[in-house]
Amino acid sequence: MKIALRDLQKEVKDIDFFICSAGFEERSTVVAKHLNLSDIRHKAVFHINNSYQLSEENLKAIQALGGFKTINYSKNEPILTYDAIYDFLESIEHNKIVNVLLDVTTFTREVLLIMLKIFESEKMKSKYSVSFIYTPASEYEHSEDFSERWLTKGVREIRSIFGYSGLHTPSKKLMLIVLAGLEDERTEIIIESFEPNALLIGRPSLSSSNHPKLDEKAGYTIKRFKAKFPSFLNEFQFSCNSIRDTQCAIEVLCNNYGKEYNICIAPLNNKVSTLGVAKACINNENIQVCYASANQYNINGYSKPSDYIIYFPTEIQ
Repeated sequence: MKIALRDLQKEVKDIDFFICSAGFEERSTVVAKHLNLSDIRHKAVFHINNSYQLSEENLKAIQALGGFKTINYSKNEPILTYDAIYDFLESIEHNKIVNVLLDVTTFTREVLLIMLKIFESEKMKSKYSVSFIYTPASEYEHSEDFSERWLTKGVREIRSIFGYSGLHTPSKKLMLIVLAGLEDERTEIIIESFEPNALLIGRPSLSSSNHPKLDEKAGYTIKRFKAKFPSFLNEFQFSCNSIRDTQCAIEVLCNNYGKEYNICIAPLNNKVSTLGVAKACINNENIQVCYASANQYNINGYSKPSDYIIYFPTEIQ
């Protein structure tokens, strides 16, 4: 559901608990600044320890809105992060189902999948009802200097996301499914690291992307990887604005190829499509989801926020 920021307070109501993340992007603060926070009983902002100065500034901006509990966690420590999230959610008092609004915009993909895994556990499902909200980027790589137009550089580590390690069968071959975005270097390093027997690369459907020019870029990326990697099997489409559509696309692929291959998925597009991957895999313990932590982010030219958000109430995800 697409909602203009000016209409956010009118359209998004009856929230008991608001959760967001303070990152280096301006998008970190957009939803928090436009919600009617006075009507929300519980508010929490997650923040990575020893992060960028811009992240610290965005954290202070969110804290200044009042009533936020800050949850600090360490980067690249997924088990400790899981424990921090779980313990915090356990500590919230309730006498009825708690309606959560989770701003997924600037959580890392890894932390977002870990958090969703926790919310989807039987214990938490009896306590929380979760809706998602996302602020799209109006523009990526917005530096005036074309040579500075990049999102990330290098890969520190590639690892299974905690809770999505997969139960692989030694007798099966390996299939890697990549939901490609703007980070070709990151994508290429993942493919080279896994050396899959079969490779599927996904591109955003043109109808779901708010950056139509990127379709040409996606076509170029797939053409290049098809020529470089003999394991390339096919391409597929996924959605950047529908969790359910991406979930269905991934489920179809897993059903079609799961008998022949062990499947690993690398979600490298926006957070909406990442949620779709999580929803598809959360109850399928055979599927592995991987995360490639970046060495460096383009903190000064990463993105600009849109003037609208995408809202996913619990009943229409």
